[in-house]
Amino acid sequence: MKYILILYVCSYATETPKCNNESITGAFDKWSACINQGYKQSHFYLNELYQEDFEDEKLAIRFSCEEQGEPT
Repeated sequence: MKYILILYVCSYATETPKCNNESITGAFDKWSACINQGYKQSHFYLNELYQEDFEDEKLAIRFSCEEQGEPT
């Protein structure tokens, strides 16, 4: 079984939050590895890639780990 990490960058600057299209950022053999990488990438995205917009756009990252394939 593989787990696919999917990230969404969301803005909470308006009454209705808006999230971008999903971004698949990796495949993992273990659930824990996927979740841990989700937190690491969320931190990186907000503090490195979106640093200038972070405060004004009230950005947050939402992520999930989706099962792919058949159990082994």
